[in-house]
Amino acid sequence: MLKTLAKLFFILITSMLLIGCGFRLNTTKILPPQLNQVYYQTEHPYEKFELYFKKKLQASGAVLLSCPKKAAPIIHISSIYGFSNSSPASSTQARIYNLSYTATINISDSHNQPILAPQTASVTRSIVLQANEVFETTTQADVVKQEMIQELSTKLFNILG
Repeated sequence: MLKTLAKLFFILITSMLLIGCGFRLNTTKILPPQLNQVYYQTEHPYEKFELYFKKKLQASGAVLLSCPKKAAPIIHISSIYGFSNSSPASSTQARIYNLSYTATINISDSHNQPILAPQTASVTRSIVLQANEVFETTTQADVVKQEMIQELSTKLFNILG
């Protein structure tokens, strides 16, 4: 009985210390109440980043409207993905690719008046491919790109929150 109470007391004190220090579980980001209903606008609605960000908006409780209403804010998203090879072109050496993903978000009202000025976030990564690997067909690049999309969308959510 005493051991059980000691464990319970220890867990309670530890939890209070963690909460007091600002620790919280990484749950779905809660958006401000002004963004409960939004119109989502992007130039490339079927790109991976835009689709992922849209799903993340919906998961956070935002209702995405099918057309802009007078009272609803409009979230504008644009993103650019690119890569470059910084290694010399040789068929026997490993190559280093630098990947970058940049996204810009801004919020306006239905009269196109800015509510949130354009904010930009970016993520960069480097990957090394062996001489016999092709960048366009390697799964390593796809995995890194997906990680970049997740990190970039989290950065944009931090801007919104």
